[in-house]
Amino acid sequence: MFLYWDGYEIDGSDTDFDIILPENVQINEFIECFLANPLFCKDREPIFNKLPSRSFNRGYVDSKERMSKAKFEEQLLTGNYSHMSIMGYCLYPEQLDAKLLSQVYSLSKTRKPVEEAYGKVENPCTEPANQESFMTLDLTIQKAKRDHSAFDYNCEGCEDAYRYNFSSTDSVKKGDIYFTLGIPVGSNYEYTMYIIKYMEEHFPSLKIWGGIECSCGATFGNSLYTYEKIQLSVQYNIKHFLKRLTEYGIRSCVQQNQKGKWTSSYSKKGFYLKREEEYWLSPPKEETSLDKYLEIVNLALSMELDYFEQISETAVMIELPPPSFYASNSKVEKELKVKLDETVPHDLRERWYNWETWLYVGYFAFVLIDGKPVCEFRVKYPIKEYFLTLLQYMESGLIDYIKEETYRWRNEED
Repeated sequence: MFLYWDGYEIDGSDTDFDIILPENVQINEFIECFLANPLFCKDREPIFNKLPSRSFNRGYVDSKERMSKAKFEEQLLTGNYSHMSIMGYCLYPEQLDAKLLSQVYSLSKTRKPVEEAYGKVENPCTEPANQESFMTLDLTIQKAKRDHSAFDYNCEGCEDAYRYNFSSTDSVKKGDIYFTLGIPVGSNYEYTMYIIKYMEEHFPSLKIWGGIECSCGATFGNSLYTYEKIQLSVQYNIKHFLKRLTEYGIRSCVQQNQKGKWTSSYSKKGFYLKREEEYWLSPPKEETSLDKYLEIVNLALSMELDYFEQISETAVMIELPPPSFYASNSKVEKELKVKLDETVPHDLRERWYNWETWLYVGYFAFVLIDGKPVCEFRVKYPIKEYFLTLLQYMESGLIDYIKEETYRWRNEED
């Protein structure tokens, strides 16, 4: 259906990991251990539901099927169910403490093949307000409807998913209770491996099979290394800072339509807030004016929000200008093309789907650091040097000629 950010093909399916408990392990103990995983957000209650994990992974949670934790545990004790699920919300990487973050990132070394970006990104970061479906995991408790081998990849529910299985035996008997760890397509390798290892440490007798060895060939669609973080101090005020970015074409509105294509306009004056996305490929429908955006930024920076919350509240989708944007000066255009050729290898371009538009799309947001406003850009890691070159040109006056053109485009709408 599409390519993984760093070139790995994925088939669009959900990802599941089956877990079959030893007889001497209590189900409640396993569930409590799963919910105690430090990757889960403690400020958001997990969702207990009667539906199987497949519904969660497709972004659907029917409120009519939700249960309280007490009701869930009561139902579990009766044994009168075929499926029940728990969905937990994961913390974003920026919300993890330094030790845990280091442990998560170190798991990248175990991925085969190692993704292209690993080791090349100096300040890796994620999308500033990624869709909730990308940061959720769910655990389904279910009863086997038939006997099957632990190494039978065509077992129940495997038609549109692949599995990592945890078991103390090599087979599952009809009526056995087992668990499925549901991983959305947008999940990342490191989070999944951390949870698997976490459960292994607490239940050493578990065996593992399936996962990336599954014949369907699915993989993880979200990378911890897609974006590079670049922070710029706001010298005067935020409005002046945004005005300069717009004058030089470095800030333009961009949004993604239902078909996954990016549309932008350098004449637009407003912004599309990332936090207003409802779900994957459903962009904000309303453009936020400059004045309204400044109100949002000032409010976010005045509240007692942590760093990531400030990023999430103020993040804006943008598209960096390609070399052709500065075509009225052939020398500048040529130099930018050379810089792009140096930083974006042609073999990567061949593997990336729609790379010419995908590459330039990024985000910026505002945060307070040491009490002072800072603009944080999150750009694709291969385009970092190209972006820094644009900033150098802006400061040196080399692209001052573009200001007249951007001024005309902005005022044509009036």
